Amino acid sequence: MKNREFIEVSPPSDRESDPVTRKRGPYARILFSAAFVAAANLLFFHLWTRDLLKSMDSQRKAGLTQLVHMAKNSIEPVVQGVRSGETSKEDALSAVRDRVRRLVYEDQYGPNYIFMSAYDGTMLVQPFEPGMEMNNQWDLQDVHGIYIIRELVETARSHTHGGFVRYHYYPPGQQTAQEKLAFVMGIPELQCYIGTGMYMQQALLDQLTTLDQAKYWALLLVLLITVSALISVREVGRRNRMLMAEMTEKEKAKESLALSEQNLRQVFHDIYDALIVQDPEGRILEVNDRMLSMFRLPRERIREYTIAEISARENNQQERLSGIWQRAMSGENLVFEWKALRPHDGSVFDVEVSLRHSRWFGRGVLIAVVRDVSDRKRAEDALHASEAKYRELVQHARSIILRMDPHGCVTFFNEFAQEFFGFSEEEIIGRNVVGTIVPEVETSGRDLKALLQDICNNPDSYYTNENENMHKDGRRMWVTWTNKAVRDPHGVVQEILCVGVDITAHKRADEALRESRRMLRSVLDTIPVRVFWKDLNSLYLGCNRAFARDAGFSSPSDIVGRSDHEMAWAEQAEQYLADDRLVMESGRPKLNYEEFQTTPDGTRIVLRTSKIPLYDDDGKVRGLLCTYEDITEEKRAAEERAVLEKQLMQARKLESVGRLAGGIAHDFNNMLSPILGYSEILLDSMSENDPLRGDMKEILSAGRRARDLTRQLLAFARRQTLEVQPIDLNEVITGFHQLLRRTIRENVNIRFEPASYPVVFRGDVGQVEQVILNLALNAQDAMREGGTLLLQTGMVELDDTQAKSHQVLEAGPYVMLAVTDTGAGMDQQTAERVFEPFFTTKEMGRGTGLGLATVYGIVKQHSGSISVHSEPGNGTTFRVFFPQVKEKAVSLGSDQTASQSLGGNETILVAEDQEQVRTLAAQILTQHGYKVLTAPDGKTALELVASHPPVLHLLVTDVIMPDMNGKALYEKMAPLVGGLKVLFMSGYTADVIDHHGVLDTGCHFIQKPFSLKEFVAKVREALYSAGT
Repeated sequence: MKNREFIEVSPPSDRESDPVTRKRGPYARILFSAAFVAAANLLFFHLWTRDLLKSMDSQRKAGLTQLVHMAKNSIEPVVQGVRSGETSKEDALSAVRDRVRRLVYEDQYGPNYIFMSAYDGTMLVQPFEPGMEMNNQWDLQDVHGIYIIRELVETARSHTHGGFVRYHYYPPGQQTAQEKLAFVMGIPELQCYIGTGMYMQQALLDQLTTLDQAKYWALLLVLLITVSALISVREVGRRNRMLMAEMTEKEKAKESLALSEQNLRQVFHDIYDALIVQDPEGRILEVNDRMLSMFRLPRERIREYTIAEISARENNQQERLSGIWQRAMSGENLVFEWKALRPHDGSVFDVEVSLRHSRWFGRGVLIAVVRDVSDRKRAEDALHASEAKYRELVQHARSIILRMDPHGCVTFFNEFAQEFFGFSEEEIIGRNVVGTIVPEVETSGRDLKALLQDICNNPDSYYTNENENMHKDGRRMWVTWTNKAVRDPHGVVQEILCVGVDITAHKRADEALRESRRMLRSVLDTIPVRVFWKDLNSLYLGCNRAFARDAGFSSPSDIVGRSDHEMAWAEQAEQYLADDRLVMESGRPKLNYEEFQTTPDGTRIVLRTSKIPLYDDDGKVRGLLCTYEDITEEKRAAEERAVLEKQLMQARKLESVGRLAGGIAHDFNNMLSPILGYSEILLDSMSENDPLRGDMKEILSAGRRARDLTRQLLAFARRQTLEVQPIDLNEVITGFHQLLRRTIRENVNIRFEPASYPVVFRGDVGQVEQVILNLALNAQDAMREGGTLLLQTGMVELDDTQAKSHQVLEAGPYVMLAVTDTGAGMDQQTAERVFEPFFTTKEMGRGTGLGLATVYGIVKQHSGSISVHSEPGNGTTFRVFFPQVKEKAVSLGSDQTASQSLGGNETILVAEDQEQVRTLAAQILTQHGYKVLTAPDGKTALELVASHPPVLHLLVTDVIMPDMNGKALYEKMAPLVGGLKVLFMSGYTADVIDHHGVLDTGCHFIQKPFSLKEFVAKVREALYSAGT
């Protein structure tokens, strides 16, 4: 019901019957009444306008405060997840930003919003100016020079329950700054604040309008009252009617505010904490759904309860309620813990209450935010009990326990530590351990201060060290320490916990024992025979270093506890164990007999062995001692020497070819680049009837053959640049089959038997296709009268022996490609040379001898292996092995760049030291619509960008240049030009972007010499790419 105020004229008083009063006449009575009424009205209007302005200002602040509290409570579940460690700060920020961005509302002056910013000044949420989001606004100033974000951050940090800030800012869609009142509240867990505000211009205009009206009518009333009391009375009545109209306008404003409150009611009920609106006497006026579930009360009966009835009757809570309410009603914001009561079952639980005074539908109320902290209280009680038990345990433990700060100053010293070092707690607390109980430098030579720094830098790790410590009287003792950093809830290292054990006597005994063992070990490791000993179960108890090496172990200790079944010679284990039993059961040694043994590398060697029983003090056999010599060493050494010499000769031959190919590739490719490029340009510019067109085609064809020959040499030398990715060999052959069919003669039948499952390895599709093509062409040449070419794929598991036969391969799963022909086959001598460069069995002019050499180089560069099996008259089979990977193969569909326009209007900088190549690249790009800048070296390119920063989209750079390589140029230029892409080009592959011939992931590279279409397609691909 709307409030109404009335002013009525009082009936005549008794004084009017007084004779003196009657003598003054009717005018005196009217003037007296008018003056009295005027004074009363002036006083009333003065008090009324003052209270109205205060009320309006309080309502604005209360509204802002309530909106921010509701917004903060709506994100409280996410913040709670950060406190508990269940949610990372980054995930929480993302979730909170999404929620806050949706909190747009409309107040009586128009649309408004909730904003959010990090403590470092980064704007996180600004719904009306999204362009400001995720940008740092730390230096944002208003028209009066106030740093807006700094003031908001300072207020949020210094006021736990939030605070108000006034500044000038631009309303949405306006060019003139207005004063704005904002309320902000900090969220320390996310290092940010949340807030909202309102522009004061319209509010001040409303206030001024109200004041002007009040002054106008007050003066008018005074003038009218001085004329006659009747007019004064009538004016008062008219003023009452105007007040009623103004109150009606206020009611309309309240209805508008009610609409906003209705929009926020859902937020009110979705808040994680319980909300209770109560009057000053403790009667409950409104609650949210969380309160009902927390106290297990039905909504229809909630007004039947008071705050006292849901409060436990302990700790004098009932008596304290009125005092708490009075403090809150006076404007004090209270936060306290309370014992709450569920009326239906009498259960008591712990809550945390935040209580503040506010306005609720025009009346003063108290709003309580209630959070159930029962679990936290139980955890705190358990923690306190645990801490007490821990302190009791630590204080009386018979171990050295101390704590120190990150600088090494002692903060805790238990009783045993005081007894051990001779320092009382008063003498040692606050002093640094270095120079008191620990020497400046440990006996081990490691600086203890550096150890403390390591512990602080790696707080999740345990550090164990032994060092020589000092007693107060100067005696030295050895202590083994276990050290662990202790962090506060924010992850900052506060202390280092150290637990020590006295090992002085143990150290001395160990040293004597170690000396004795060192001497025995020195004897065992010096004698030129293998020695080992076993227990009654034939388990190894020890050995000398020579035997450990034979067994494939780096240390004799690695063999202790093992049996012969666990060794590389497991296939001889039963024979060895039979000999062991014979010696131990008979008590007689078995001397100087020969036996075979399989070494860890799979070879069989011949040993001369002796086994002798070992006896205990009672004369009982307790094990056996064994020695042996490897009598195959000299023979095997001679055989290996011959093999090594042959392999060395072959390796040197291949290396010389590789060195030759790599040495000439760069210069040769740079020379071929302009030849091929300008040939293509000239050929494209000639008409089909040009008499020189045929000659130009021959020039271009010769250049391409020269390019292909160079690439074959590089492939054989394993110096090509590969673009590796997970590929399915079945899919590669399927996609290549049609080209293969067109290439191979029709009298050769091609059969493909793929594995029934994906066979995936990391490879360069183009190079793998080259392997398949070269092997297929080689098979075709072997079947001059026709025949069958069989391609098979599969996955094989190579054991150590099989892997050794392929030299560089390790045991494991491999993708296998088998290429079999029904041709004439070849003898052993020919098969041994098939991979040599320039070796061919064809007549002069029918082959270069690089086909299989190229296959060999490509396979080796893929960390694979290739073998050949052939017999004269029975055909030939080549088997290629690639390391299998557990990755999903990429799709080998058509390149999207082909369907895209190769031209463009972007700006490209070409950095190339070879003038002809640089000019060619610039001409090609210019012809395709690009804006081109050129530089002969990296230094010039950087100066060009630094002096006149262009709008640059792509850097095309040679890898190797005189003053700076291409990768270094890009790394220096990228910070100068935002979003810069790069395309590397080179005629030489052993460069800085190629790790053993494999491209870095995401790196765009083109090999010189390149064709015109290859070049512009690669440029377009680099420009379209998301990365570099």
